[in-house]
Amino acid sequence: MKAFLRRRLSDLKHTTALLTKAARTKAPRFAYVGGWLGHQNLGDEALFAAYKKLFPDYGLLTYGPATTQPALLISRWGRICAAGVLAGGTLIGRSDVNRVSPVLETFPISFVFGTGVANPVFWSSRDSSFGKRLDSWKPILERCCYIGVRGPMSAEVLADIGLDNVEVVGDPVLVFADRDYTANAGSSTASLGLNVGHSRGKVWGSEESMCEQFVRLERNIRFRSEV
Repeated sequence: MKAFLRRRLSDLKHTTALLTKAARTKAPRFAYVGGWLGHQNLGDEALFAAYKKLFPDYGLLTYGPATTQPALLISRWGRICAAGVLAGGTLIGRSDVNRVSPVLETFPISFVFGTGVANPVFWSSRDSSFGKRLDSWKPILERCCYIGVRGPMSAEVLADIGLDNVEVVGDPVLVFADRDYTANAGSSTASLGLNVGHSRGKVWGSEESMCEQFVRLERNIRFRSEV
């Protein structure tokens, strides 16, 4: 009984938080599905900011795996969001479709924009169930009124599982790119940023060898720029 009451209290807290946030978010709204927000993940925070810029006429209300069933039911009955958007990040084939699909199915319209697809060559060698997991995404993607993925390799992977109505829209964060690359050419030093993160062993080779390659790359670039 105590466990039951704790679950119901948790459902009530999640639903109240959702309704409070919806009241503070301008309408019409999109249900934003994707990303690890609020945990200092700069990539996902940048993606969320990019979608705000790409869809300025809509408020974005975040939904994710932690969204409770009562909150989803109220979202459906109250028509809180005009549509659900599967957003940036490598979600297709990586995230659990059983957690994503209930959210997208809550809304009468859902679409994919700028989402990445996991590379089968890489992940099949590390997870024998990857092929089945990727195939399980097909029904929910077929339900979407539009599928725009991050790059051509993502489009090819979806074509291989029978989805041919896929377009390549690029990485949403490119919306922040400087359109005039020569504007500050005379006032700043040419530079190149390398974003090196921890792969948790999910790359070819060791972490040490990957860092060594980045160092070699940086030295080679610097040498060529000085010649």
